[in-house]
Amino acid sequence: SNVNQQHSPPFNLTESFLKPINFSSENEEETQSYNKDMEEEEMLTSLDLEEDVEDDEDEGERLGKGGEQALPLIVEDKNTLAWSIERESELQKNGESYFINFTAAWCITCKVNEGVAFTDKVFKEFDKNNVTYLKADWTNRNPQIAAQIEKYNRSGIPLYIFWNERLDEPMVLNEILTEGYLMEVINEN
Repeated sequence: SNVNQQHSPPFNLTESFLKPINFSSENEEETQSYNKDMEEEEMLTSLDLEEDVEDDEDEGERLGKGGEQALPLIVEDKNTLAWSIERESELQKNGESYFINFTAAWCITCKVNEGVAFTDKVFKEFDKNNVTYLKADWTNRNPQIAAQIEKYNRSGIPLYIFWNERLDEPMVLNEILTEGYLMEVINEN
């Protein structure tokens, strides 16, 4: 499979939820008002999603999406280090546990997982177990990151990798994460 394939535009998340409702004919005015409100809400939500994707695409272009293939800028802090193949190799060589979050600004599932699963409790558990958290940002479709995704037999993201010295090979985690699942992975491996 081709890891450089283009993603389709965002689908309308509200499409399946905001179906017109048909009340009895005696409430026809309320029905029409309700349906009009839902159509307006659906349109606004769709526009918000399109703006978010356009903003993410603009950000990708600033980071070198078009011409050069620069690694994106990851803001490193006490919880997050930018992934590189050298950094991952060094951690493994030294027997140091790590967790890699392959993500992108345009990846909706990645963003949901980051909001739901990567809680303060999980980062405290990373610290307690000396797990280094690495972020590999594929917003600009960097070929180094694409090669790593392919190495794990995946064609895209999200992709989550956990490794410690008790594992023969890095563990590929589920694409949908929860706080409980991450706690289990960290504590049972």
